[in-house]
Amino acid sequence: MNSGITLSRSGPGYGAGALVARLVIDRPQERNRLGLAQIEALASILGEMTRDPPAVLVLSGAGGRFPPGLDPAEAYDAMRGGQMARWAARMADGLGAVLLGLLGLPCPVIAQVEGRCDGGVLGLILGADLVAFSGGASLSPVEPGLGPVPCGWSTLLAERIGAARAAGWLARAAALSGHEALGWGLADAVADTQHAPAALAEAWADAIMARDASGIGAMRTMLRGAVARERVAAGLAAERQVLLDQLARPEAEALLEAACARLSS
Repeated sequence: MNSGITLSRSGPGYGAGALVARLVIDRPQERNRLGLAQIEALASILGEMTRDPPAVLVLSGAGGRFPPGLDPAEAYDAMRGGQMARWAARMADGLGAVLLGLLGLPCPVIAQVEGRCDGGVLGLILGADLVAFSGGASLSPVEPGLGPVPCGWSTLLAERIGAARAAGWLARAAALSGHEALGWGLADAVADTQHAPAALAEAWADAIMARDASGIGAMRTMLRGAVARERVAAGLAAERQVLLDQLARPEAEALLEAACARLSS
């Protein structure tokens, strides 16, 4: 598939013919960081899956690197070109659409997290039902040069770990280790050296398929469908404004330039 995203299926098609679908972010030149094209492509793919779903969806990144966040170089280019407001609005809308798409899927979602992950992809993790971290993975609520990018996930984060803990984490901007994420309820397992995240994800997918996958998907829709989507959608406009305000600050261009330099070194 184009846009640095590959979609593979274990059967000839969705529905009864497919077992597991795998969405892999593959942008080696950008270290799998996500730009507008990838976010909008993900939203489109998830929309199609909602209409014709697999039994299980696994999210991962190529080369043992889950998407670490957004692409600050793309944001910097938009700022230098006088297109920052348009870029930020499209990115916020796209991130919100991706999370709503994940929540709307009538099938379990597994996230296979490896490497450092920053705030823009937190929605991918919170939108999953089972999350496997590698031993060296970490998770931060902020993006280098962008700050918090809470497009869709602030409500889910507060529900998952508590509003006070979520606010404190954002204030400290500290990266959690895999084991800390496990303790906070943001991960379901942390792989050791004998059991890689890919193996954990496959074991979970196999266990789901060994039972009534359609029944599990139906219960998932009840638990994470319309009600969760409504809560997330209600906060999207305010979250969008947070991103726009952050990128309108006088120091925003210098922060983005510094982030690009760090990430390219």
